[in-house]
Order: sequence, then structure tokens, then C-alpha cells
Amino acid sequence: MRPWADDVRYYEYTPATIHYDIDLDAFFVAAADVRSPTHPHYLTLIVAVTARDLVAHGVTVQEAITLGHARLEQLIAQHRGDVSSLQARTPRVFDFSGMRLR
Repeated sequence: MRPWADDVRYYEYTPATIHYDIDLDAFFVAAADVRSPTHPHYLTLIVAVTARDLVAHGVTVQEAITLGHARLEQLIAQHRGDVSSLQARTPRVFDFSGMRLR
């Protein structure tokens, strides 16, 4: 995990350290915490990919991490404003297309 920068803290992923979520049957390939300057709660944004998606898109896990990070940057821009209204730590999981999975 990287240190906080501009109220965002990124998680570092490599092909050896991606997280598998059994409920979604997907691998987490990119994630970041976005915090509010006014309260202690933060939003965790996660990009996930299934093995089926890897095969369908013809990408390696390393390429999925790179693509996931690009999607993550878009998600941070889209959801940054949500942080000020959080009442608790809130995780949100998205796929490569930006569709919310959880």
C-alpha cells in the first residue's frame, strides 16, 4: 500500500499478490482508498476481473492490473464527491467496464 497522497491511498498489486474474492469469483486487480478531509470515513474503490474476462479479453494478469488501474483512476474521479456523505468505511467493487458489482 502506498502512502496517502491528495486524500487517495493506492494498493499495490502484482500477479502474485492479487486478491481472490470467492463470492464474486473474481480477482481484485486495482484498489484505492479515498478519504474525506472532514471525517475519518473513507471509500474503498476496487476493480475486479474474472478468469472468464481475462480469457475473453485475451489479457494477462499483469495487463489486467494495468487496465484495472486505468479504470480505477476514472472511478476515483467519478466517486470522489461521495466521500463527504459517508457514515462508515464503504467498499465498492467494479468490473473493467465500470459496472458496480458490489
